[in-house]
Amino acid sequence: MNLDSYPVISSEDLLTHTFISEGPKGQILKRIEFQCCDQNQFNLAFGNWKNANQTLDDLARSNNNDRDKILATVAKAIMLFLDAFPDTRIEVRGSTSSRTRLYQIKVVQHLLRIRENYVVQGLKDNEWKNFDSNENYSALSLITRTEVK
Repeated sequence: MNLDSYPVISSEDLLTHTFISEGPKGQILKRIEFQCCDQNQFNLAFGNWKNANQTLDDLARSNNNDRDKILATVAKAIMLFLDAFPDTRIEVRGSTSSRTRLYQIKVVQHLLRIRENYVVQGLKDNEWKNFDSNENYSALSLITRTEVK
């Protein structure tokens, strides 16, 4: 996907990615973290990065009028991570149900392009199912598509 996104500084192991959101509220430092949950399974954590105490605030509302650019930057980090580690699953769950719903809406908007390279699943009733844009999920996951194109 070729969406407008921010430049990202990534750690050598690709587990963390930082960037600066720019808008009417000024420059806001953001951070994306891939946190290992299990072998080949990672949780996506994302939010404002508080350098002073080295914490990630995933409940912050920046209101910097750049939501789509921020989400495109997160998507770019996910693709970078999955390209480097194709045997992993990335789980995405918003810090609130409305954020999870927003992520799902954005996946639906780009679903055809996403499915070219990734398998998308949704968590419903504690079970991972193939993503259906008409369903509402408590979490999403992405896995690199491995079949021959």
